[in-house]
Amino acid sequence: MVCTVAIDSPSSPSARTKPAANVGARAKSTAPPGPPGKAPSSESVTSLARVQSAAARAVLAVLGGVNADNSLAKQDTSGFDGAARGALADLTLGSLRHLGELRVIVRAFVRAKPDALIEALLWVAIYQLLYSRTASHVIVSQAVEAAQMMDRGAKGFVNAVLRNVLRAPEEAKANALLSDEGQWNHPQWWIDRVRQDHGEWWEAILR
Repeated sequence: MVCTVAIDSPSSPSARTKPAANVGARAKSTAPPGPPGKAPSSESVTSLARVQSAAARAVLAVLGGVNADNSLAKQDTSGFDGAARGALADLTLGSLRHLGELRVIVRAFVRAKPDALIEALLWVAIYQLLYSRTASHVIVSQAVEAAQMMDRGAKGFVNAVLRNVLRAPEEAKANALLSDEGQWNHPQWWIDRVRQDHGEWWEAILR
């Protein structure tokens, strides 16, 4: 199934609970309409799977030390229109904002650490499940397609993890927020250092 991308509303980088862009409808094309009865060309639409895949790669680039703008600029966005580019930025920045929470959720549903790119894809898809208005079955099916595109042999793994999260998404989120990493969205080692070095001010610093 190919799902195409449309943006419903912008998201704010500073808001924890703002919904992500709505992803899942056909994007508007700026190309002139074709002859009646013909479907639009593949260049006029962008699959959500491609956007998810690019967002996962961008998140990994940021974790590797590349700034967010450069990580987005380096992704293969050939054929992306404005809606798809907006969705890519939203999924990348939103996943980074909630990264501690997303890491805790993934760890709760896997027995061994997965391939780095597949793990980043799970972060992106779970961010969508928790913070977007896109239909959950669309998010899951497109993430599975993205995993297949990555050729990591992890299609079934991605499907299983996301469906397990879907059984109780709010519970998964609430459990993650009980941990320091999930609450503050920083690595545990950094939280521990700030707490040790700054005493009563540590919470204000992490905010």
